[in-house]
Amino acid sequence: MLITLKLDPVAALALHAKAPETASSSDLVKRAQDLGLSLQPVHPNTSDPTLQPYFQVQVDNPELVDHVLSELGSADAVEAAFKHPPGSPA
Repeated sequence: MLITLKLDPVAALALHAKAPETASSSDLVKRAQDLGLSLQPVHPNTSDPTLQPYFQVQVDNPELVDHVLSELGSADAVEAAFKHPPGSPA
């Protein structure tokens, strides 16, 4: 199941390697790594500031989705987090 995160613009730039790392971007990456996940930009090569904040993680174990959503969604860098309903397009 996919979880999409909308990050604050500064953290998003840091994760796109277009700005220095911040405490909030580092914390988010660490949380994802601790869960065995990798943050992937939805629009990896964009310079559009309205698209850069969107990242996704793939959670293969359905029993962990709510935990991952809570853990990542509570990070300071995250403005919004949601899971995609089963069968929905990515």
